[in-house]
Order: sequence, then C-alpha cells, then structure tokens
Amino acid sequence: MADIEVYRVKMELSGELTQIPDSQKLFGALIYMYAEYTNNDLVSDFVFKVKDKKFYFTLSDLLPDNCLPVPQIFLLDDLTAGRGKLDKKVYKAVKKRRYIEKDRLMELMQNIEEAEDVYPYIAIRDSQQIHASIDSLNYGLAGLDPNVYSVPQIKVVKIEGAEDESGSLVKNYEFYMAVEKCEETSDFLRILELARQNKRPFFLGPRASQGMNIFYLGEVFYQSHFYRQNGKRYLNLGMLLPDNIDYRESSLQLFTSERRPYNKNEGWDRSYKSKFISFIQAGSVIEAEESIYEAGLCVCNPEDEKTIIFGNSFMYPMEGEASDVYEKC
Repeated sequence: MADIEVYRVKMELSGELTQIPDSQKLFGALIYMYAEYTNNDLVSDFVFKVKDKKFYFTLSDLLPDNCLPVPQIFLLDDLTAGRGKLDKKVYKAVKKRRYIEKDRLMELMQNIEEAEDVYPYIAIRDSQQIHASIDSLNYGLAGLDPNVYSVPQIKVVKIEGAEDESGSLVKNYEFYMAVEKCEETSDFLRILELARQNKRPFFLGPRASQGMNIFYLGEVFYQSHFYRQNGKRYLNLGMLLPDNIDYRESSLQLFTSERRPYNKNEGWDRSYKSKFISFIQAGSVIEAEESIYEAGLCVCNPEDEKTIIFGNSFMYPMEGEASDVYEKC
C-alpha cells in the first residue's frame, strides 16, 4: 500500500443548522467544488477511480471540532454484558453524549460507570424556526393572510459541566480525510486549498437560501503516518458501505435511506417505486477482517450512471498507537 496521508480540515458554520452533514453529502459538495475549478471529464475520472479503488480516498462526517462520536451501542452492550442489565443513570448519560473530546473518549470506554462525570461533551437538540411567507406579495393579491410555518433545525451545543446544562452553540467543525499520495489526490488537495483561499461557501444541507447549512473552509492540517500499526478495531466516523469487515466482532448502528430520482424540471418522481440502501453510521465500532484499506466501498448509482454512492468512511484506530500529531499545511 502506498503512503497514506490523513488530513483534518477545519470548517466554520455560518448561520443555523438543520442537520450535521455526513460523509456522503460532504463528498458530493467537494466533488462539486472540484468541478468548478476543473472540468467534468477530470471529475468523472476522479470519481470512478475512487469507486474502483484505484487509489485510497475516505471521508468522515462533519464533526464538532476536536471531538469524536461516542460509540453508544458498543458501550451499552459492553455494560450490559458486564452487569446483566442496564443502569438507567449510566444509560441516560451515554445517550446524551453524542460527541466528546478525543482524549476523553478512551477514558469513557475504560470506565463507562463514570459516564455522568465526563465533561465537556456535545449534545444535539431539536428545535423549530418559525417563518412567515407573505403570500399577498408573492402572488400579487392584496388581502391574503401570511402563511406561517416552521422549519426543523438542530442545535449542536457544548456542555462544559453539570452546573450549566444549557451549553454553548458549536460553530467550529472539522472533517477527516485520508488519501493515497498520487497525482489525482495532489490535484484535488490543490483545489481544496484554492477554495479555502477564495473563501468559497459550502452548502451542506437544505435551505441555504435562508442562510442555513452554510460552511466555510478553515485551516488544513496533515499527518503523513497516521496509521502506524495495522490494527483491527476502528471507530467509524462516516457513512460506511461495508466490505471485508468482521460482522460478528463489530458493533453496528445502521442508517437506511430512500433513493429516489430527482428531475430539475419536474421535482421528485412520486410514481417511482422506492429503493432503499443501508449504511453503517458514525459511532459504530468496526473490526476489519484484513486491512483497513479494504473495509469500505462505493457503488454505482442505479439512477444515474454518471454518479456513485460514496461509502468510503474514515476509520479512527481504537487500539494500538495511532500518530495523531498534525502539521499545518
């Protein structure tokens, strides 16, 4: 295997958030960015080389800065196996902690009984934003009542301690990217840096016209020898389509999505017979059968032969030593 470089790319949220962008959405946004600065033929070649594993390319979900997803199912299963039953207080404490700082994660995994005392942590709270559509202006008809509606959104908050459960809004995020050193990825990284310098916005969710789900690239850090040992157990950080993993030893949480074709002129085809695909979510614990480089895969999109469904998720080592010291690009 050629040399693998791992990058941590900082991103700053501008405005509100309806969802935390996953690795699939991030891949689509990055490829769209790549196309803006190059051409469709080059982008298509890059995408299908990723799909055919011509070179290694993985992404994580967008994560709160310096945090990792808590492997909730793995921890709760481990607790149940040790006790024979769940402690309600520990269960609630684990479920509240969606992300925690990296150095606290191993501490939590070694002593889950103390989950209530692990701070700071990141929680996700659902909320609604109220909007009003002035139909009398939209349709040019005086006297129409305003149309009031709500937009679901989330608040990602950092809880510093038990004395302050309200928390502070998280605006700084990051994602991990692992790439094999080759001509294609070098060109991709060059474009990424150009987009950062140009302060290009990334629209990573719906309602960008309303100022939601808009991010800007920050600093980029790299580490050339992140995977120092060929470990077996990893924390999954993105949306994984599995390939060559040990299902018996892994702790998996699934996410199933509906795939429907979209036509720019006609919208969603509601007569289309639904198709579904399942991914392994971030926070799952993956036991690799062979090498980590063979754990994920991408597949062709059955609705659009020019695109793929991205399933190469970034894996964070959970055992052995992983070099986690980065240099600024």
